[in-house]
Amino acid sequence: SWNRFNSGTTSDLTGLAFNGGNGYYVDADGHCFHFTWAPIAVNPPPVVVIVSPTNNWTNWACVALPIRAQASDPNGFITNVEFFANATLAGNDLARPFSLSWTNCDIGEYSLTAVAYDNLGATALSSPVTVTVFPVPPLVEFLSPKNGARFRTNDTIITVFDNIKPMV
Repeated sequence: SWNRFNSGTTSDLTGLAFNGGNGYYVDADGHCFHFTWAPIAVNPPPVVVIVSPTNNWTNWACVALPIRAQASDPNGFITNVEFFANATLAGNDLARPFSLSWTNCDIGEYSLTAVAYDNLGATALSSPVTVTVFPVPPLVEFLSPKNGARFRTNDTIITVFDNIKPMV
């Protein structure tokens, strides 16, 4: 609290001293004034890292991909971790272990990030992890030769497949 220090009088300030939570200043007329002060507490941001999948991961379309993040806060606790794919919210988790099962059927490359929130409102953004989603290969059933069939050297082998269909 200020005893007397009106706005615009800073040019009249001839001395200023701090001792613990006390401050003192002297104006141009030689009057000494006392005030108390407290440093403004800074809330350091949390830390968040996507630990799974690793960078340059590949995944089949429409197959769930588990995403896991580690998050911590130096002076409090984590209240929420949001997961993003190309800046679009994919989901969130409110408790450890912070994770999400992401199912994406669109082919392409994605930048996955996580944002952690602490109990005092600070946030942190993870480094991005790149994931490429590929089309699902077809499932092929071999009709011939049968499993365990034996052949001699130089035999002609005829392969027959059927029921070509997607895996999903």
